[in-house]
Amino acid sequence: MRVVGEIPHPVYKITLFFHDERWTIQVANGPYQVRTSIMQIEGLETVEDIHAFVNEPFLLRIRDLFEGIHHTTQDRLKEMIAG
Repeated sequence: MRVVGEIPHPVYKITLFFHDERWTIQVANGPYQVRTSIMQIEGLETVEDIHAFVNEPFLLRIRDLFEGIHHTTQDRLKEMIAG
């Protein structure tokens, strides 16, 4: 898998990978990261196509995932501390 680009964003570090006709979009926020892979199909053939794919509604759903991961992690840490 090789890095083929990044998408500038004020909050997230978004890195694009490509390998074996598959795109991987990695979105990182602090200690958390989410990766999703999609096949290279018509309409998703270039880095520019992937830039268009990663739109605001997509990133809002990713934000929801990060919030869920954060709350789950914090809840588990509290459980462990409480014994």
